[in-house]
Amino acid sequence: MNEIQTDYFLKTMLQRDVQFVVGTKVIKEGKIVVFNIKDFYISFVLTTKKNQNKTYEIPLPFNIYQKDTTLYFDYTLSKVHRESAVMKHLINSVSKSIGKKSKLFDNMMIIRVEDVLNK
Repeated sequence: MNEIQTDYFLKTMLQRDVQFVVGTKVIKEGKIVVFNIKDFYISFVLTTKKNQNKTYEIPLPFNIYQKDTTLYFDYTLSKVHRESAVMKHLINSVSKSIGKKSKLFDNMMIIRVEDVLNK
């Protein structure tokens, strides 16, 4: 996905109450005030329910797609190794040598609009 499409999808989320979900766990929630795509990261400024501004920064995913009012950030490794046995082995070897892994490692994150959920 290119930066123009990513920018367009994220603009649809501005000024809306959203939840960032990994698996079944909500990891962040609030209203997206602004976002910035720089280098390999997306920074979000969220206004929480306590009316505080918090910054949440995530790496750019391997793929982003939208379905209705939900954005899917795909961090699954199959997007990188594309079922190549050699690449899969190399990635697994490197990942085992890393201590604590990110909650996004080989996972999918969903940004869903909360106000649609509550109706």
